[in-house]
Amino acid sequence: MNIYQRNYKKLCTIFDIEKNRCTESYFKYKSPGNKNLYIEYFGSSFSSHYHIEVSHFYLVNGDLVADPTYEIEIDEDLETAEVVAYQSLSSYLSVYNIMRTNENGEDTEIKEYLNQCLEAWLDEIIERGYKLAPGDREIEEIK
Repeated sequence: MNIYQRNYKKLCTIFDIEKNRCTESYFKYKSPGNKNLYIEYFGSSFSSHYHIEVSHFYLVNGDLVADPTYEIEIDEDLETAEVVAYQSLSSYLSVYNIMRTNENGEDTEIKEYLNQCLEAWLDEIIERGYKLAPGDREIEEIK
């Protein structure tokens, strides 16, 4: 099993992405003592190929802040999840870097790095026991 398949399995374990994508556009997950986690779906709920964003969101002085955010391309047919972009308060990295790309238009070094980071982050999320918070759409404020 490659890293894209492992990340897909972990996303299915945490978020049940195949089932949930057809019911809502985003979901909130909670873990005691940790920042809330959000998943947002992009694309058709009838397609097996779509994008999701997974983020920690919070409010700082009334401004909505995402830190970090992973944009992930999902292919249910191949059971893969690949990072397309990553953003934090201090950086933005995209797999599609026009200065350093392969024949597919991808920066393979960044792609490998981001997918390894995602795998480690998903392991941490699993370890912390995040659970779906149905009906709770509030974003907590940090002062």
